[in-house]
Amino acid sequence: MGFGRLVLAEVHELGGTISARITLAISLPVLVTLLYLYAANAKTSEILSAYKQVEPLIYVSQIGQLLLLVSIIMLVSGKWQYKSAQPSLLKQPDRLRYLAAQATVMAGIWFLTMALTFGLFFWFRQLGAQQADVGYLLAIRPGWLLLVTVMATMMVMVSALIIAMLIPHSTAALVVYFVVVPSLMGLREAAPAVLGMINPLEMALFVAGDRSASALTAWGSLVVWASLFAFAVYMVRHRDAG
Repeated sequence: MGFGRLVLAEVHELGGTISARITLAISLPVLVTLLYLYAANAKTSEILSAYKQVEPLIYVSQIGQLLLLVSIIMLVSGKWQYKSAQPSLLKQPDRLRYLAAQATVMAGIWFLTMALTFGLFFWFRQLGAQQADVGYLLAIRPGWLLLVTVMATMMVMVSALIIAMLIPHSTAALVVYFVVVPSLMGLREAAPAVLGMINPLEMALFVAGDRSASALTAWGSLVVWASLFAFAVYMVRHRDAG
């Protein structure tokens, strides 16, 4: 099977059920609504610095994509739970190509989500600054805002993908993701020097200028999640598809 057909098959399976299509359909308005609520409404004292103006982006990148991440986890993990990976692997037994096809679909979804998040947050935050009657500092730092957006949206999706690859049961994978990953953002405040090392959004916080994030925790977090990704690939390559 050609690689293009593999990618198209994964795209088809992403919305292969009615519930999946409904989830995908409402994920966009949920993301837009949360971006507006987080970005367009602020008190003057809350957005006086560039960091305070960009900070909500990191949190809304995680919360706003929740429904989209449900679809991704259901696709990647559910194919092993319900043995629907078998037809793909029978037609194309090379599991690295199988994973590359899924990664291509995820990359496309990530790029569209990242671009939408960046554009809408930039616009909505400007409305919030005008409403609060403060200078809109992100207007002179679009490259910095883009970098924060890239890191935040990418690591949110990568962490969901890794968990889905590691746990071949969609319900269990969803529970782990929605309990463990969002909790890290709150728990890291108690010990950022330690828990920051396992927080997938640590690099985004560091780039944004969060004082509790350091270069050590930011790069350490990337190493941890890159290692988890490599381990997840190993597990998928050796998992029984029967």
